[in-house]
Amino acid sequence: MKAKGFFSIASSKDFGAEKVLKLYGLRDASETQYSILKSQEGFDTTRVHFTTGIYSKFHECFVASCLRADINYVCRQLGLDTNMMIRKMNQIKFLLTQGGIYSFVKNVPGDNANLQNAYSIWAKDFETIARDYNERKNSAISSQVHAMPEHAPREKKHRGRPFGSKNKKTLEREAAEAESVSQKPLCNIPTLQCRL
Repeated sequence: MKAKGFFSIASSKDFGAEKVLKLYGLRDASETQYSILKSQEGFDTTRVHFTTGIYSKFHECFVASCLRADINYVCRQLGLDTNMMIRKMNQIKFLLTQGGIYSFVKNVPGDNANLQNAYSIWAKDFETIARDYNERKNSAISSQVHAMPEHAPREKKHRGRPFGSKNKKTLEREAAEAESVSQKPLCNIPTLQCRL
């Protein structure tokens, strides 16, 4: 009652209130998926008139759902809102210049970096994608294989000074010791005083 409030439900068979509620709750996953397909992914209508067209449209719908499910899984692990991140990814733009060349507009939102890193996508990769598309568009022969850009492993940066280096106080103490040593006489032989 506290979780769901007061409501009523009718069942064709007498399973008891708890089992009926659990069975009805099984619909939630499919209803949520249909809601996402219709409102968020834009598959509320097929807008095609042939069976093959409907099949291809639903194939596209299935692939989009798989991609969104994977993004949703990664966003949950990172503690991000899936819908917000998909909206922000939609802000990543490629600009078509007057020469018919696409260039990447560097406007990637800051919190997208965590999601992009989860998929091994760096900011400079968008420039590579634009260059690859321009080559395919302007070349008579284009490859059907499009691989993700490869990255050299990033070095982890640690906070503080580099390992093995000395702090300021140690450097100042060593400098003072070196200066005091340079001011001492080379030998401790007492000078002889002679009377003439």
